[in-house]
Amino acid sequence: HIRQVLINLLENAIKYTPEGGTIQVSILHRTTQKVQVTICDDGLGIPEEKQRFIFQDSFRLERDEHKEGYGIGLALCQRILRSHYGQIWVESTPNEGSSFHFTLPVYRH
Repeated sequence: HIRQVLINLLENAIKYTPEGGTIQVSILHRTTQKVQVTICDDGLGIPEEKQRFIFQDSFRLERDEHKEGYGIGLALCQRILRSHYGQIWVESTPNEGSSFHFTLPVYRH
């Protein structure tokens, strides 16, 4: 399921990053108990007043209403991560890009 989260976030980054733009992926240990994955793009960004809604089912930005899709990708990511005791959030600036971050617990056997 975590693979699906990565695919959804990467597909969104590709979709919203202009040709010649940049997408960066980083994975790092935040603490001994958490790993953080970050996917950043330099695309359109998300208006600040809309950022708190993007993880809701069927929420779409006005600019995307005519595009393919159902607006469930980010909501699905959030459900998957919560089921694995993780979190997801976004930092975004319109016309500068977005950074989607998620954390997962580190399991040691």
